[in-house]
Amino acid sequence: MTSLKKGLFYARIQSDTKENHGLVKKCRGLVNGFKKLGWEIDLLWLSKDGIKLNEELIFQFPISIESESINTILFNHLLFDWVASKRLDFSKYQFVFARFPLAHPGFLYFLRCAKRRNPSIKTLLEVPTWPYKLEHKNMLRKMQYSLDHFCQKYLRNYVDRVVHYGEFQALFGVPGLGIRNGVDTDEITLAKCNSTTGKIRLLATGNWNFWHGLDRLLLALAVQPEHAHHFHLTIVGGGREIPNYKNIVSKHKLEELVTFLPACIGTDLDKLFDQADICIGCLGMFRKNVVLDSSLKHREYAARGLPFILTTPDPDFPDTLAWVKYFPAAEGAIDLAQLYMYWQNLSKNMDLRQEIRTYAVKNLDWSCKLGEMLSKNGL
Repeated sequence: MTSLKKGLFYARIQSDTKENHGLVKKCRGLVNGFKKLGWEIDLLWLSKDGIKLNEELIFQFPISIESESINTILFNHLLFDWVASKRLDFSKYQFVFARFPLAHPGFLYFLRCAKRRNPSIKTLLEVPTWPYKLEHKNMLRKMQYSLDHFCQKYLRNYVDRVVHYGEFQALFGVPGLGIRNGVDTDEITLAKCNSTTGKIRLLATGNWNFWHGLDRLLLALAVQPEHAHHFHLTIVGGGREIPNYKNIVSKHKLEELVTFLPACIGTDLDKLFDQADICIGCLGMFRKNVVLDSSLKHREYAARGLPFILTTPDPDFPDTLAWVKYFPAAEGAIDLAQLYMYWQNLSKNMDLRQEIRTYAVKNLDWSCKLGEMLSKNGL
């Protein structure tokens, strides 16, 4: 018998690799957001051992599946969706919420199975980034994008709404449904207020890529020495851009102003936020033609109760909020004089962290975001 309120969350991501920690956190947060709204959600995703439904293994890999390997590509495009669709009872679900894995025949087969076995099921396709073709430029990705381009036109046959983080009326010929990113505020602790009389402590966390634009801040520390001495920047995490960042620090002899730390989670990450004054958001989203930002890191910073800087407009953070500071969405160094004045004004507010946290709970929790989305879709 069909559950009154039950949905399937499709996320073809590897759940047990450090590189995907942020995505895993987002998926779990979305599931908890649905649960707060009274939905029972099954989470379909991957582990190093096989396909999982929630935390139960429903398929054991016959071969090793590693990130970006040829085995991964073949499995994802030829087997994952076929295997998963054979093991799911789509009649139990009122909707499928699918994180877009690029269009390909396997994914289309999965969506077709869902519709044929349960004609009343609604399919919501989440497109986390648009446009997305500028994110990765290697040959393997180009081949995947070619297949994606060919298969996109068939999505309209199986998808009811495209959930996106911009302002599009439609994508792939499917009506759009706008949403903003959220966080699970229950799982994020308020940063303790460890004041300091020394340098202003800047904290940047992420899996770093060119669109994060952190090089703009490093350049500022290099070319504005009259203001750079006020700050110390801690960069946490890995990613493609870390070698470039380290080269900039070495070239301009910024070792006393910049510290690099590996990605960390749990209490280790909590301690880093406890020691931060200002967090660094995305400073280069314009590099991939994104005109509206909805980055998860901004929402986590707010849930921690910490002020932050960014560039591309994020509708959840209007510039009327005193603890949000926008810099120009263009190439060039960040103005450290403005950053210093920004902190001087904020430091006078003794209740700053609690005010930011309260805003996050009321406006940024996944339950708020998903409630709006589901009501628009009649669920």
